[in-house]
Amino acid sequence: MNLQQRFEDVLGRLGAACSEHGRPSSDVNLLAVSKTVEAARVAELHALGQLHFGENYVQEAQAKIAELSALEGGRADEREGSGYSAATEPRPPGPAGAGPQTAVEKYLEDAGGPLVPDPAEKARHRVAAQGVSWHLIGPLQSNKAKPAAAQFSFIHSLDRLELADRLDAVAAGPLRAFVQVRLGDESSKSGIDPDDLLSELERWSARSWRHLRLVGFMTIPPPASSRPHFARLRALRDRVRQEGWPMFLDYDLSMGMSDDFADAVAEGSNWVRVGRALFGERAPRV
Repeated sequence: MNLQQRFEDVLGRLGAACSEHGRPSSDVNLLAVSKTVEAARVAELHALGQLHFGENYVQEAQAKIAELSALEGGRADEREGSGYSAATEPRPPGPAGAGPQTAVEKYLEDAGGPLVPDPAEKARHRVAAQGVSWHLIGPLQSNKAKPAAAQFSFIHSLDRLELADRLDAVAAGPLRAFVQVRLGDESSKSGIDPDDLLSELERWSARSWRHLRLVGFMTIPPPASSRPHFARLRALRDRVRQEGWPMFLDYDLSMGMSDDFADAVAEGSNWVRVGRALFGERAPRV
């Protein structure tokens, strides 16, 4: 399949999972994992309507974002200052009998069209490359916090108070982060131990961050048994919500990847991180 066919397939499967579990498709965001993917293919997927892209490495993302800005530099926005481009604007409904709505058209319709921040929202989303919103999904070292805060709209891998403090200190505007929870007893993965989550977040609640806001939880469970871990993260999220800690702006769940995003949707995921199903097998990172 080519990239457009893969995109249609993923959106169709995502929509089917939402329908099966009684959820509106607008409740689940597709995050295209573009690590090791060349900028031209990211631009191609963006032109099809995809808005959110996830990267694992700060340095790779910096280079890619710069290259995308150069690729997109010749395209004039349809609406000055809006972040719109003609390629991402939803098409108006066609005449009767024009054929069934495609998965991409439904995706754009359910999302209310592309993410279009007004001037006050631009600092929040740090939109680059004609409306693309960038997410860091890989581990983040404290010494990379400043470039990460400058490049990314969302950090999905916040796992310690030291890093939270550093991100807040170097951010120039509002920054959203997911708390990573380590499920499945995999010591090689980052994240807060679920047994320590409440006590750790209680410690965080004493902070008065200026820029950083928590928007939910992320996990990467063992692939062979992911659904029980998705259910556990949802239960942990529900328990944390009861505390009403002020550093939380929202309680979204970032969970599910190419092989298990349907199970993640069933357990309440709001962000599914899909790479291989969109871009195919990855080239090794050099």
